[in-house]
Amino acid sequence: MPRATLSQVELASPDPVRAAEFFRRVFGWDSMTVPWEGPPYVRMFPPEPLEPVGAGLLVPEASGILDRQTVVVRIEGEPLAAVLARVRALGGEVALEPRAISSSGLYARFFDPDGNSFGLWQDRDEAGAIS
Repeated sequence: MPRATLSQVELASPDPVRAAEFFRRVFGWDSMTVPWEGPPYVRMFPPEPLEPVGAGLLVPEASGILDRQTVVVRIEGEPLAAVLARVRALGGEVALEPRAISSSGLYARFFDPDGNSFGLWQDRDEAGAIS
């Protein structure tokens, strides 16, 4: 069978430079505009993950955990509430306040100013250490 690896995530935005600034201010991600012949393209650089990047499949339902394609970002070193406060202050919309997911950790979800869906995940050990 051929090998197919997850390469990167691309998000739609009518203003990629503005969107990159949102993610810099929310998550601290660096970015750079990529010169090419097409429409404006900005590449973002989150830190290297501590575990392999994967994908998950979940039935959409009324709890608010998932109702559309969602990029999940692991948060370490600060409470999810602090990240969500920055999201709100910068024009994003919180779709789900932090909630416990079994004994594994905490999960929250928001929409960026362009309507893209993001999940925030925090391991239970990390959440307990900073609360």
